[in-house]
Amino acid sequence: MLAQIICPSCSRKSQIAYEKLPPGKLKTTCQTCRKQFLVDKEQEVNCQILEQYAESGWEVRIPACQGMTYDLEDLAKLVRSGMVSRDTHVVPPGSRDTVPAARVAQLERAFEQWDQRNRDKS
Repeated sequence: MLAQIICPSCSRKSQIAYEKLPPGKLKTTCQTCRKQFLVDKEQEVNCQILEQYAESGWEVRIPACQGMTYDLEDLAKLVRSGMVSRDTHVVPPGSRDTVPAARVAQLERAFEQWDQRNRDKS
């Protein structure tokens, strides 16, 4: 599992192994804007928990994708096309439980590309 730390001032995202982040409130400094802020992994304050999963066998919980399985590369293509958003629920390989796509560490780059493309259009 990974913890993604998000600076509230400049929105820079960085990742660290969840186990290395101590419990409770932690004061940290952003490497980009140099401002200090609090992080709390248990309360998810300026911190989001990301999970890493296997490559293939993903299901997407939207009508257009039902009955099909995807590998992470195809799932990332669905993110970049806009069919899968951060709130879309996906089923990891070998699981029956759904998770929001935003919690899948391997899709973070695809979401950044989607965000960048939308900013460029504006």
